[in-house]
Amino acid sequence: MARPSTTYGLSEAKLRQSQARRRLRELGEATPRETFPLEVGVRLAGGERLPLEAEALLRDSVEVAPAIALRFVLWMSAAGATRRGERTWTLQAARGAAEIVLGVCPRGILMAAESLRRGHRTGRQRERELQKLVGELGLAVGELDCRIAEAEVDATPFCAICLDATKVGQLRLRVVTIAGGVVRSGGLLHRWPLEGQIRRPPARPDEAAEVLHDARGAGIAVQDPDRIAGPLEALVRGSVALHEVRGMPGLCDLTEGQNAGRPVRRRRLGCAAGVRVARRREERGEPAMVAARVADMAAMAAARPALDDVLLEPQRRVAGAQLAAGFGVMNTSDVGTGKTTTTLRGQRLAARAEPGFRALVVVPAELCEQWAEEAERFFPEADVVLPEGMRGFARELVRFERATGDRPGLVISGYEQARRGVGELEVLTYSQLVVDEAARLANPETQLSRALWRLRARAALAICLTATPVGRSLEEIDALVAFCFEDRRSLSERRIGRSYAGFDTLSRERLREALGPLMQRVSRGELSGHMPELGEVETLRLSPGPALRELLEACESRIAALYAEVKERAATGAARGSALAAEAQRELARMRGVLLGGVTAARMAKDAESLRGSGGQVARLLEADGLVGRAIAEGSPARRVVAQAIADALQNGEQVLCFSEFTSHLELLGRALRDEHGVEPALYAGPTPKPEREAVKRRFRAGELGCVLVAPLGREGHNLQPASASGLVLHYDLPWEPRAFVQRSGRGARLGSAAERIGVLVPVLRHSIEERVAHLLLPRAAKAVEALARDDERDPLAGQLHGLAAELAADGASTLIEICERILAERANGRRRAVPVEEAPSPGA
Repeated sequence: MARPSTTYGLSEAKLRQSQARRRLRELGEATPRETFPLEVGVRLAGGERLPLEAEALLRDSVEVAPAIALRFVLWMSAAGATRRGERTWTLQAARGAAEIVLGVCPRGILMAAESLRRGHRTGRQRERELQKLVGELGLAVGELDCRIAEAEVDATPFCAICLDATKVGQLRLRVVTIAGGVVRSGGLLHRWPLEGQIRRPPARPDEAAEVLHDARGAGIAVQDPDRIAGPLEALVRGSVALHEVRGMPGLCDLTEGQNAGRPVRRRRLGCAAGVRVARRREERGEPAMVAARVADMAAMAAARPALDDVLLEPQRRVAGAQLAAGFGVMNTSDVGTGKTTTTLRGQRLAARAEPGFRALVVVPAELCEQWAEEAERFFPEADVVLPEGMRGFARELVRFERATGDRPGLVISGYEQARRGVGELEVLTYSQLVVDEAARLANPETQLSRALWRLRARAALAICLTATPVGRSLEEIDALVAFCFEDRRSLSERRIGRSYAGFDTLSRERLREALGPLMQRVSRGELSGHMPELGEVETLRLSPGPALRELLEACESRIAALYAEVKERAATGAARGSALAAEAQRELARMRGVLLGGVTAARMAKDAESLRGSGGQVARLLEADGLVGRAIAEGSPARRVVAQAIADALQNGEQVLCFSEFTSHLELLGRALRDEHGVEPALYAGPTPKPEREAVKRRFRAGELGCVLVAPLGREGHNLQPASASGLVLHYDLPWEPRAFVQRSGRGARLGSAAERIGVLVPVLRHSIEERVAHLLLPRAAKAVEALARDDERDPLAGQLHGLAAELAADGASTLIEICERILAERANGRRRAVPVEEAPSPGA
């Protein structure tokens, strides 16, 4: 007859307890004694097998992890504890079981879980917390004798045994690893926090050998069931290897095995220098292993300029690096310096050595036809296809592949088409994947980024084109580096952005060394004889009239007061602990959308009449208060000044590009030009049909149009070179990021333009949100300039913005703006004086 399940379970527990005690007696452990719980386990990862070949030095081939000592496991079983995972046990809080647990756990690392949470560092603090735990479990203090107050306690143990109570009144024991000593922060053994578990990828043999060496030095035993530790250490001590530094493509780690002491000696070098060291070792008969990505960076650094009669010398240098690259390249050349031309000519040279060459080019939809036209001009041997539709074009690609055969072929796709039809584009494999305006990869969580990462797996080489790789932070460069190397692990670590955040000279130099030849760049200064001069920005500080100023102040003060009221209500509700708190939090979430709309309304208020076409709640509120009507009656100073500036430029024979973030501003400006100055401008914006937009570009380049008003749709990648001897770029408003500003100016100041000089004009409205936008834009611009510009060259972005920074600094702006003004002024003149570290703003400034 079957026994009840409860009886059966009890028998099983007692059987495990009995077996554990018998095994302990065999090991000579008759009575409980302190047993350090932590050991280090080591085994080969994946399909690795002994004997280890030298190539294994370059692979993540060894798994090293914390493990629990066998004696500790047996004593927990002997105490009647139930194992709940790799490092956790639970047991009934009874006298006998508690005595065994306390007898086994070393006093110096025993603590209540709450002590770890609170960071208790003394024995007395830990004893008080343990006594509190005893009370919760209903045990007498004497039954759970702590006695650690007088014990010698390590203030920062790298291993702790944490006790707490479960919901059902059991005693729970967890082994925790803490950063310190042999457990390095973020290292292979730093896996067991109090809650959850941290997964670590396998390690290289040299990293594993160092951890094992440190563990033995700290008296920690090694669990090595497959007996790989000895062969592993012998391989490491007898070898020299160059390893890539994840996320820093220009650097490598040189590891040299040592006969005594630590297994290896490490040095961090540039990839080219590291390869030279490896070659010298090989010449002496010492084998040296070189990681593929390190060798690739060294080849790019040593690449000769491409032999091409169309490209200029600086462009040939970039094309040569593109030809030498095996994984990827970032072309961050200045706006207008011919990134498209350089890329296509480089592909033409690569196709000569690769029959059946295929490249996928992903660009903004507005630029697809422009890329096709450029390909016909600079890569005439290639067959080009622009797939139709958002989905269902896989058959079209297959037909293209069959028809093209061994001839080179280019597939040109828009962003939205790539996002929605990524599965269709995956039917082919590609020699190269080109991403134009690649700054869109900065956020890896967007649907477009995910689609591009899928396409990256289908291409041997990635080419990222962007003149503005730095927008809000240097972490955007991390995303591009990870994409080029198809390395998602470095994408999460973001080493560039977290290591080189300062303005100081040392950070700047180390950043360039860390990027190495992966980042290729042609500056405007190198092509100064072939491009129009981009003039310094002329900043017009406009003063609003009384009605407009009242409107601007209302946009900010009233919304801020409303937000403060909702926050106060949320805090009051939370303090009362009532349902009012949840309702207030929901209202606060709704109001965030209103506040974002308020920021937009504050920017649109530069021309108050544009608010009448807005459906935003804040705009309607301001209209109801009569503020909008009074400001309209007073007139817009920005519209008046900009219209006059455009009319004057046209009268002087200059062609004009005027940019704004808001189509409504451009429409109102166009009306003023027609009604007051008799000028008929063209509008390049979303509402304009695509054939008309393409016609606008052609007519402007031919000199048939004098003025084009450009919405955000047209600020990236378009060829809008003026045909006149000089031109003018007008920024009707300021963008949030420097990349948008420099992209605007670059539409006209491009390679091959007939103009000799392009002027730049920015009207900034005093007492408006534009001044706050400038306080965000200028530090970001200074960061971008420091990251990209060489010490001896004039930077066009600095040349355009240092005048605005000087204006704000003269008005008593913050110290940060003053530092930005100094950096931008020196970069504008091609002279860079080091900013002392103590003067540089912190990364969070």
